Amino acid sequence: MKNFLFTRNLENYRRNNGLGLKFQNIHHAYGRNKVVHDVSFSAEQGEITCLLGPSGCGKTTLLQIAAGILDIQHGQLFLKGKILAESGNNPPPEKRSVGLVFQDGALFPHLNVEKNIGFGIRDASKRSARVKDLLEKIGMGGFEKRFPNTLSGGQQQRIAFARAIAPSPSLLLLDEPFANVDIQLRKNLRALVRSILKTEGCAAILVTHDPSEALEIADKIVVLNAGRVIQSGSPQTLYDHPATTDIEALLGGGQPLSGTLSQTHIKTVFGEWPRSVIAPQEESATPLPLPLPLPLGEINICIRANDIDIKTSNTSSISIQDITCIGAHLRATLQTPESTDILFANLPRSSKLNTGDTVEILPRKSSIFIFPK
Repeated sequence: MKNFLFTRNLENYRRNNGLGLKFQNIHHAYGRNKVVHDVSFSAEQGEITCLLGPSGCGKTTLLQIAAGILDIQHGQLFLKGKILAESGNNPPPEKRSVGLVFQDGALFPHLNVEKNIGFGIRDASKRSARVKDLLEKIGMGGFEKRFPNTLSGGQQQRIAFARAIAPSPSLLLLDEPFANVDIQLRKNLRALVRSILKTEGCAAILVTHDPSEALEIADKIVVLNAGRVIQSGSPQTLYDHPATTDIEALLGGGQPLSGTLSQTHIKTVFGEWPRSVIAPQEESATPLPLPLPLPLGEINICIRANDIDIKTSNTSSISIQDITCIGAHLRATLQTPESTDILFANLPRSSKLNTGDTVEILPRKSSIFIFPK
């Protein structure tokens, strides 16, 4: 109860005091090509907000508007409750308390590590100590005199991050900062960046098209498609209560199927199951995919490979087409002659099932997400 009250009070405080960055009714077009449509969301102080979506959905455009690289055509930006920019009033990047990290780091090649990091620190008396502190935090103590061309890609990106946060900006903007780093190093960098951002306490907006990255690093995810916000909320909310089949497929790995909902069952080509398999809709998670009570008739469903149990059946037309090892699990490919649809189910490594077996599919309780047709 204490944690709930603390969280609610913190949310009220932020809302009333305007902490962080707020996008309000932002529209943007390149010529006749409209790329952002009436986008509104906030990035709170001390939190990491991820903009997630496919290429061309407006993520980078919004980031560039926040940075002052692009002018606002319509709408307003607020920082800490005050107007930062609006149509006809667009301060340049250097007039905003904003740090930027790009995909390639964009370090100054003629400056060593120490001077790169210290570039934006105005108080010369604090510059050396701040640079040293950040180098220790990113695990690169002793690299002060090295030049960018002597560093690996991962090291350059850590220096770029340290440089951006060194002046203690009110807002940090990161444009796919881990895209050019190998997978294992990427995981380490995510953890490092999240830890330092939490210590620094600034608002941060990170652009990514990688759902695992968003789930791992974000406090809040804003899902964009075709220039519009489709859903926003905590990673847990979007994972547990996706608003669309696309969001469920993106964040939960849900497999889409057509079905029919009756008073007692869901029917698909892979079986007929009781309504107890439907994941409950959380009314506080908006937007709801379907109104309550749930309408009957044709629907779309999504089911995750981890939420399917299967057992052999002599009467079923569903068969295992293939079994592959995906590390900790086996993955079975399931198909029925009645449809071209394919369904995947994750099995324990100890499973005795074989390719060619006919099986019955048993979704787990509260595991199926349903959406309008």
